[in-house]
Amino acid sequence: MSANVFRPLRLRAPAAQAAPAAGGTIAAAAVVAFIALGACAAGCRKPTRGVLTRPGKAVNQALQPTHFAAAFRKLGRAHLRGTARFEVALDGGSKDTITTETDIWMDDSGNWRLVELNDKDGGREIVSHGHELAVALRYGKMIRRRAEDPEPMHLLAEGVGAPFAAWDVVRDGATVDDFGEDTRAGRNVHQYKPTW
Repeated sequence: MSANVFRPLRLRAPAAQAAPAAGGTIAAAAVVAFIALGACAAGCRKPTRGVLTRPGKAVNQALQPTHFAAAFRKLGRAHLRGTARFEVALDGGSKDTITTETDIWMDDSGNWRLVELNDKDGGREIVSHGHELAVALRYGKMIRRRAEDPEPMHLLAEGVGAPFAAWDVVRDGATVDDFGEDTRAGRNVHQYKPTW
């Protein structure tokens, strides 16, 4: 058996072809290719986002997954349970729905376990304990390794990111009303109400 089982693929250069007699053919082909490239780039470009109002910026900031994950980690012993359901349908067409259920358990030391289940691809389980990280797909084997910062915090932010994902989908068509200051559970809070 050969030691080099995987040999590199060698491509041959195409045989030299005669140049076309008319230079206009090459120019026309170049113009068509340029237009096609421009159309592809225009269709593949990320759409521009609308400008957020001051209350909209406040809601956007409050729902940032990194902000929420850091606040959740400061709580210490806690359990977060959330369900995110996204439903998409064309007018008069059938609906496509994905539902994700998330459970996160946090201990006093900042160690956490995340279990996500969804009805399309099964889900995942992630455990962060000290400097160790263990990750598994729902029906897969748990793989344990040393955690590299900022990966554990990024994975925790993904776990608590459903409210921001929903906001990100509807924010360009949303109106955010500012209801001012109030006191809730002994703390001063600022109330905003998004509608769409």
